[in-house]
Amino acid sequence: MHVSKVSQLVQAALGDGDDSSSRYALARDAVSDFQTNDDSPPSNNELVYGELSVEVLATILDAVGVKENDVFLDIGSGDGALVLGASLLYADARCNRNNAMNTCYGVDIVPGLVDRSKEHASNLHGILHDIDRSDDDSDNAFLQKNQAELHFLLGDIHQPNNELRDILKET
Repeated sequence: MHVSKVSQLVQAALGDGDDSSSRYALARDAVSDFQTNDDSPPSNNELVYGELSVEVLATILDAVGVKENDVFLDIGSGDGALVLGASLLYADARCNRNNAMNTCYGVDIVPGLVDRSKEHASNLHGILHDIDRSDDDSDNAFLQKNQAELHFLLGDIHQPNNELRDILKET
């Protein structure tokens, strides 16, 4: 089953359908609003929105070698797509407790993107729990039961608060 099913579920949670351009536009707008309203001094670093696919993430994580109880951290997680994907990619291994991702964190400095991440996580939760909605009820129930914990938070890794500092130590 796995990578294509996870990719489909993430796309459904994001509300992408076949076109992600509106999602990217919303992300760019959130970044632009943040940069316009940010009271901190101007930085030489610009916030850039880019994204990997779930398929590319799976290739990277397989190459790294995910082990039991590993923690995934996406710094600059945007609207949370990769964090959602990571939370499901190793769900089949959680049953055997081999190669299992335990917790997935997404951290972003842009409040609007953190809010969108939490909304997308809620959408995914609803999809996985709505067994009448899918032909693959058993797959969804299995993924829901074995999904890694998801956490999204607002933070700046250059000036981490205590919660983010603890997460950085954990990872």
